[in-house]
Amino acid sequence: MKIEIRMKKIVYVFLLLVIPFIGHSQSMFELSGFGKAGFDIRTQPMYTAGAHFEWQPKSGNIGLNYSLRFGRDKDANFLFQCPISALTSLLAVAFLADCDSDLPGIGLLLCLIPEGLSYNIWMNEDFAITPYVNPLLLEVSNEHIAPVVEAGAKMKIFCGEHIFGCAELGLQMPYTTQMISSWTGLSLGVRF
Repeated sequence: MKIEIRMKKIVYVFLLLVIPFIGHSQSMFELSGFGKAGFDIRTQPMYTAGAHFEWQPKSGNIGLNYSLRFGRDKDANFLFQCPISALTSLLAVAFLADCDSDLPGIGLLLCLIPEGLSYNIWMNEDFAITPYVNPLLLEVSNEHIAPVVEAGAKMKIFCGEHIFGCAELGLQMPYTTQMISSWTGLSLGVRF
C-alpha cells in the first residue's frame, strides 16, 4: 500500500513538471552529431565528438540542452562530458535504492535537468543564430572529474527537418581552475 502511494506521488510530480511543456504541435526536438576542437594558449588542442539533444518546449526559441561527448584532453587522456544530472541521478538511484522513501524515484527525475539553455534568434525561416550557456556540464578524464561551464553560439541552417552546417564557437572553463578554453565545431542533425 505504501509503495503504491509513493509511486503515485512520483508519477504525479513528474506529470506536473512535464505536461506544461509537452504539446506535440508546440514542442520541437533537435538531435545532432558534432565534432569539436578546443584550444587554450598554453596546451595542445582537445577534441570531442558526440551527440547533442535540444528540446524546445514551447515556441521553438528557448531550448534545453543535453549532450554526451567523448574525446581526448590536452594531455591525450580519455575525456567524457555529460550533463551533471546524468551522474547525480545514477548515484541517487544506486545509493537510495534500498531506502523506504520517495528518494529513488526523485533520483530518476534528476536526469531531466538539462546541462544548459539556448535561445534561437531567427534571422529568417531557414537560418538561426543560437547563443547558449551550459553551466551544468560534467567533465571526466583519467586525471579529474570536474563541473564545467560552457558558453557560446551556433549558426543553424535548416533545410526542412535537416540542420546543416551548424558552426559553433564557444568558451569552456572548469569550475576548479581559471583556465578558459575556446572551442570551435561543426554538427549535422535533424529536427522533429
